[in-house]
Amino acid sequence: MTARPSLLAEGTAAGLAFLASPVAGYFLGKWLGEWAGLGLAPAWIGAALGLAGAFVHLFRLVARITR
Repeated sequence: MTARPSLLAEGTAAGLAFLASPVAGYFLGKWLGEWAGLGLAPAWIGAALGLAGAFVHLFRLVARITR
């Protein structure tokens, strides 16, 4: 099986999503928590949602590759 350039690009994007999504969710949640006076709970919820989004992206990518 030869690697298509588009799949290589999508795989790289999935790897970056595992780094960027939880970090972005954490900082967005931290900002929201400070703004609303809720502490760090929204930061951890945002990080968890970012990680869940990265996994969804990975599962969709794997499903598309295995078709």
